[in-house]
Amino acid sequence: MLGLPAKKTRQTRRFKGKDRSENDGIAANLLETAIFMPMKPRFRGVDACLSRSFDSQAVLHAIDYYNSMISPDLVPVENPENPYRFSSSDVRFLPPTVLHNLFSIVFSHELIRRDGIHSDNGSQSSVAVYSHRGLALRSLNQDLASPETQTSDMVIACILMFTLAELQLSVCRDWDKHITGVKKIIELRGGLKNVAGRDKHLDAMLAYFMIIDVMSFTTSPRPAMAHTNSWMNDQIQYLEIIPDLYKSGVSTCFACPTELFVDIIRINQLRAAEQLETNIHQLTTSSQDVLNHVLQFSSLKWVATYLCGQNSETTSDIHAVEPIMSGWLSVAEIYHAAVTLYCLGSLSPLIGVIQSVSSISQARIASYNSIKLHLRNIFLAKDGAAQMRKLLIWPLVIAGIETRKEDSSFRLFITTQLNWMSSALGTYAPIEARQFLESHWRSVDHCLPSEEKPWESMFDKHFVFVL
Repeated sequence: MLGLPAKKTRQTRRFKGKDRSENDGIAANLLETAIFMPMKPRFRGVDACLSRSFDSQAVLHAIDYYNSMISPDLVPVENPENPYRFSSSDVRFLPPTVLHNLFSIVFSHELIRRDGIHSDNGSQSSVAVYSHRGLALRSLNQDLASPETQTSDMVIACILMFTLAELQLSVCRDWDKHITGVKKIIELRGGLKNVAGRDKHLDAMLAYFMIIDVMSFTTSPRPAMAHTNSWMNDQIQYLEIIPDLYKSGVSTCFACPTELFVDIIRINQLRAAEQLETNIHQLTTSSQDVLNHVLQFSSLKWVATYLCGQNSETTSDIHAVEPIMSGWLSVAEIYHAAVTLYCLGSLSPLIGVIQSVSSISQARIASYNSIKLHLRNIFLAKDGAAQMRKLLIWPLVIAGIETRKEDSSFRLFITTQLNWMSSALGTYAPIEARQFLESHWRSVDHCLPSEEKPWESMFDKHFVFVL
């Protein structure tokens, strides 16, 4: 879902230092992850495209729909520099993989906006979604056999485009295989730092790659022991590249301030480290340090520095600047409260060694009240906050996890907003979030407070509640 990387690179990389049999093994590995190879330059121009059963008017309509209805929701505020837009000048160079993916995404978006959860109803349009998805996979898997383009920028971009398409449908559970495939290619390229910084469109997709990998861990069981070290090494790479890809936290639809996103990664690392033979004293101390850092975050300072361009040492009242800044302040407060709740909930066995039960409880209550207040402010606002509402799927889920049956009105508020978000965004993820929360509530409503579920036992699979 992007303006594709510039056509300047047609890499012919053959994995230097490896013999032919080893190259074949790498290709086999990539095939096992169900990812794909885009574009060997197999055709040029719209005429060649049409010879492959693409109608030029249909292609142009799909691109226009995508640019007007989908790409604006991949950024917090639509602007002419949106890196997720398709450029009309590149239409004739789009490979079949991208075109099939584009049609699948557009048909899915139209169906979900129109029919909601009943979109997958066997209609002609829903059949077309899966038909184009299958053709895209077939095209990419054919290309995967060729080592010349196996690690190109275009491959990475197309895999990530396919990942976002899978997450849009939600019912398709192959997105994690695509992420694994991208990781393998990035490893072959020498790491994320060697891949990023070459093309703004690819960087925009890599930002989502990083966000998806990080945030899927917050709403998933712990990784298997065998994968823990590898996963933690990935997170270290992310910490090093955040300033280049994630920037200030307002370049994607996941509008979490950068400081808090870094804290999420560190919380994830501590959760993973619990499985390893690590000094428990070191873990508890580190957990307390992360919690302190989260609690010290200033939403006002973030808004003043990154959105108002003011000196962070001389912040004025953001409410007085203009109403939109007040909305961004609420967004920052929502993410601050959500990350605090995630930290307290997921690291409670470690934090509880140092903190008293009462102090943890007070922090959770304060954060819950804050997220509840600011979510209502954003979702009930009548002053143009519609786009901001689309940035808050993950905080809504965290707030939902924290609600108890006594607060049934807020539960109804959350499910109502998730239904709205699914229709507004044209994705199933908010519906999946609602279904997860409803199942979670049925489970916890029959438990005593002392029987609270450990964080990792709430999830039976990898969820991604980002877009």
